[in-house]
Amino acid sequence: MDVVFRKLSGIRRVFFPVIPVVVTFFAYLNVFFIGYIWDDNFFLIQGIRSFRHFSLVGGQGVYYRPFVGVTLGVDHMLWGWKPWGYHLTNLVFHCINVLLVFWVVSILLEKDEQRDWVALSAALLFGLYPLSTESVCWISGRTDVLAFTFLMLGVALHLLYRIKNKRWLLALAAFSFLLTLFSKEVGLAFLLLVPFLDVVVLGFPRSKRWKTLLSYFPYLAVLLLYLYLRKSSIQPVGERLAAFVSAKVAHGGKGKPLLDALLALGFYVRRALFPFRPNLFIGAVPGGCGLNLGILVLFLLTLVLSTFYSLAKRRSGLVAFSLWWFLVALLPVMPLAAAEVAKTPVADRYLYLSSFAVAFLLSWLFWRMGRGWEEGVSLGVVFTLFLSLPFFAVTFKRCVTWTDKLALWEDTVHKSPGFGTPLNQYGVALLERKRVREALRQFALVLEPSIEASPETRAHAADNIGFILMGQGRFRESIPYFERAIELAPWDVIAYHNLGIVYLQMAKRDDNLVYLKDAQKYLEKALQVNSTIIDTHYFLGVVYAHSGEGRKALKEFRVVVEMDPQHPYAPRAMEWIKRLSSMDGTPSP
Repeated sequence: MDVVFRKLSGIRRVFFPVIPVVVTFFAYLNVFFIGYIWDDNFFLIQGIRSFRHFSLVGGQGVYYRPFVGVTLGVDHMLWGWKPWGYHLTNLVFHCINVLLVFWVVSILLEKDEQRDWVALSAALLFGLYPLSTESVCWISGRTDVLAFTFLMLGVALHLLYRIKNKRWLLALAAFSFLLTLFSKEVGLAFLLLVPFLDVVVLGFPRSKRWKTLLSYFPYLAVLLLYLYLRKSSIQPVGERLAAFVSAKVAHGGKGKPLLDALLALGFYVRRALFPFRPNLFIGAVPGGCGLNLGILVLFLLTLVLSTFYSLAKRRSGLVAFSLWWFLVALLPVMPLAAAEVAKTPVADRYLYLSSFAVAFLLSWLFWRMGRGWEEGVSLGVVFTLFLSLPFFAVTFKRCVTWTDKLALWEDTVHKSPGFGTPLNQYGVALLERKRVREALRQFALVLEPSIEASPETRAHAADNIGFILMGQGRFRESIPYFERAIELAPWDVIAYHNLGIVYLQMAKRDDNLVYLKDAQKYLEKALQVNSTIIDTHYFLGVVYAHSGEGRKALKEFRVVVEMDPQHPYAPRAMEWIKRLSSMDGTPSP
């Protein structure tokens, strides 16, 4: 069979890159039926807004990811608010990544007669890797997919530069590095991966040492440019960031940053090798201190020994490089486990970059060991099928679960019991199915002290209870829940907005101007917290109109139309603009 393999080398070059892409596409076929999940709405609004007011400097928040906003803005131009369009983009970039994996592996194994087969196996396992479903199926997970695209492109271009010695390839590699940084901070891993690639895999001969070192200067220049732009764009959000950090106690953190980071790394090693139980919310590092540290020690020992072996024997250290890739790709997310400034200390999506190392290393090892059996059946083919079939099954099933928001959060609550965020989102899914009593029960659980949740999560639960009561016309009963949400999270724009709506409805019902003033106060406060919410601008305009402040009302209604002419409230805002303009003689736009 190996003889046949060699004779089909020409056909392999054409069809082999296509096979893993097609298989991956079919595994993720159900993504087109997935709606908006978790904080997708907020993610889209922020991204589209940054695209409309695009600038490499100026902005707010704790992230600087301008290229993500560009992709969301283009999606919005193409698909509007249809979820399937955004999911299509995620899947397209994931399939591009599968091709990039095939390309990079082919370059790394240029002189290996089995390189096409190893590349096929690695690309297939990468595309079907079950834990990547979080990054592909979740619109908000796009950041990891985009970062991987340009990181792999940069690695491929750097490899070609070392082989062909063309400066334009180095320039393109540096530009790819900039784009991966513009997608997510994990792109910083590129700066460590490239030197390891040069030293451990390609070799570092003395005759080319200075030339190789000088090739890193464009990357350092890109890094300095990125840091400058990031510093110029990130606005301080100290109050909210402090609240996230304080959530460490609520999430059961040990309060020892270094230990937490090491435990998380040990967990990721274990998770990567057994990726068959995806979980959208991992509220605490599972497995215990002894297990995670023990696995981490074994991993680091293997890493050190393989590195020394490749350097001492002066052989291509693909094993060492794969292990270094796995480690370095996780280093940028380790602070999340140490300081818990994210919603979870660890997450499946953080393994997206590292999954390449897993797919490549396993593929290379088994094809290397299985040059062929006596019967002529390659062990590599057997191994690829042995892993890719269950990978396909788990990934396909997981995508089906993502299509049903209720099933997704029910699964998450089952896998992560005792955490507020899954309970809260499960309640939202129940509410969308009109199962109000069950939803109220989930929201009430989040407010109990026994449930581990950050103040912001508890505030969201209080918001949801207040929203249900408001929808039932029980306005007075809803007010204490919104007030509690503000007490828990003073930046909670939803609570301010809903309180404004409550007092507006009470003012209309009771014809009470005092309530109208209260509505104005809370809606104005909501816009102070977040000025990008179109609904708040619209209702504040309504309040101004009923209060006799026509010019202020006109200003708010015009903001609604300018921010999004296709927004559901835009036609109503236009009607108000015409009515108010005719009353005071102000020309309508």
